[in-house]
Amino acid sequence: MVLAAVAQLKSTSVIADNLAASVSLIRSAALAGAKAIFLPEATDFIAPTAQVASLTRSQDNATFVQGIQSAAKEAAIWVSVGIHEPPSAQQDEKDSADNRGRLRCYNTQLLIDQTGAILDRYRKLHLFDVDIKGGLKILESDSTIKGNELLTPRQTPLVYRQRSDSVSFKLLTLFFFDPRVVAHSDIQPYKPTFCLADIVSLLRAKNSNLALDRITDKNLASSSASHCH
Repeated sequence: MVLAAVAQLKSTSVIADNLAASVSLIRSAALAGAKAIFLPEATDFIAPTAQVASLTRSQDNATFVQGIQSAAKEAAIWVSVGIHEPPSAQQDEKDSADNRGRLRCYNTQLLIDQTGAILDRYRKLHLFDVDIKGGLKILESDSTIKGNELLTPRQTPLVYRQRSDSVSFKLLTLFFFDPRVVAHSDIQPYKPTFCLADIVSLLRAKNSNLALDRITDKNLASSSASHCH
């Protein structure tokens, strides 16, 4: 049997504390025999919008990623972790000019292997923008830059052996909001090697005019999902 750990923690604006909590979870998962651990979106910090830009670009945040890499290597475990990722200097210049000095970041999920290497950086594609007239208004795009690509599922090495049998997996990193364009019932009939091409086919089958960077009420599925898939 192969074990994977799914962890939750209450991140704060103190990045060093969040790193310590994350490292403790990684070590506990490895000691329990897990080969991978999935940490949530924005594990590095949760803070008021006004602090996001400065915390994202802080040395503490760079140290957070390095600390997670070191913990993954030390425990020999795969780690998926959500962070605030600073964009390029060119993007910062553009944001500063377009948004009256306000800087944004990527909402990124890192996939780190058991050697501590970062294999994938998935930048959230479907930002949560809601503006109800006379009611709720949440615009994730005010502080977050939209990603521009779905990643190819990542093949893991063999993680389990028993007699002549061995097991490996393909991992596709998404965020909570992304998979809601496809219902679980749509995925279940597919072959065991369900992959990125199948996801794209399902999206197009649901709406031939659907742009992959847009979600409408018509496309929302009533399925539940976790932050990491």
